[in-house]
Amino acid sequence: MGSLQWASDGVVRTVTQQQIFPHEDYDTRTRENDIALMKLQDCVTSSATILPIALASRNSLYEGAEATASGWGTTSDSSASSSTNMHKIVIPVLSNRVCRSRSLNGIRIFNSMLCAGTDALTLCTGDSGGPLAFFENDGTATLIGVTSFGLSSCDEPAVYSRVTEHEDWIAGVMRDNS
Repeated sequence: MGSLQWASDGVVRTVTQQQIFPHEDYDTRTRENDIALMKLQDCVTSSATILPIALASRNSLYEGAEATASGWGTTSDSSASSSTNMHKIVIPVLSNRVCRSRSLNGIRIFNSMLCAGTDALTLCTGDSGGPLAFFENDGTATLIGVTSFGLSSCDEPAVYSRVTEHEDWIAGVMRDNS
């Protein structure tokens, strides 16, 4: 944790997971409910490079907002391996109506999903599980999505699990496993 470089001297803190809680209603065919929580073995202390992030509440869909996606994935469809440096991009959050109007190769976009990105700016293979964050004017970050999958290639908007639709599930897992 706390580094923008993979497996380097830049690593600030290595953490061990104690348990992973995948959503019990995850559907591998439709990719609905593609979200999981990880319980860490030890507490993590905030620092200059390790900061908490707020979870989005149901009060906003963030449609039309600019959000920041980050990950260690490839940078194009032709890339052979993941990056050793974390990448981030600022991309628009699309409405589900706009997302559904794109060529989705038969994939249904549920209300528990959101799309973000453009034909030129998006995530790619290896970025799944990463954050989609909205930053307030004061720099406060809010987690609005968790990277799920790409529509067809690295040149299309990506699909995220919508955090606002999983608020009750997240609270229940945290309550039952604290």
